[in-house]
Amino acid sequence: MRKPEQKLWDQLNRTMHGRWDVDRIESSVARDVPDVYFMLPDQGPRHPATTGWIELKQIPKWGFQKYRVTMVPHFTAGQKKWLREHWEAKANCWLLLHVRMTNEYLFFRGCDAPVVGDATQGTLYDKAFAVFKGLPTASTIRGILESKGRQL
Repeated sequence: MRKPEQKLWDQLNRTMHGRWDVDRIESSVARDVPDVYFMLPDQGPRHPATTGWIELKQIPKWGFQKYRVTMVPHFTAGQKKWLREHWEAKANCWLLLHVRMTNEYLFFRGCDAPVVGDATQGTLYDKAFAVFKGLPTASTIRGILESKGRQL
């Protein structure tokens, strides 16, 4: 049986199928490195080739109380550090958090990812680069990844 993060990967890859070249990174091989390395092919001047990283996390539901810290299991200090440091070095890196019960998808820039697992639901909404009810379309995901964290 597939684990929830594997299912998140399956959904993301199915949505982006044929629109990106992607490598799934096994954490046993590369510690703290995000789950996905992607390359969006060149599609002309408005959509140049873009590469980057995505860490995938999921939680079953928001915390019991809205104003309590929302825990994100298995999001380690090393992963947070990797995302923050690589973002600061101008890498295009993201955290995608899926909340299964509400079917929300929150994209966080690498510099904002370290708050995940240490903040309330409200703070996570505020820090998220983009929030969606349901997985967005491939073109929307591409736009987020191409933005490299600049407002859309």
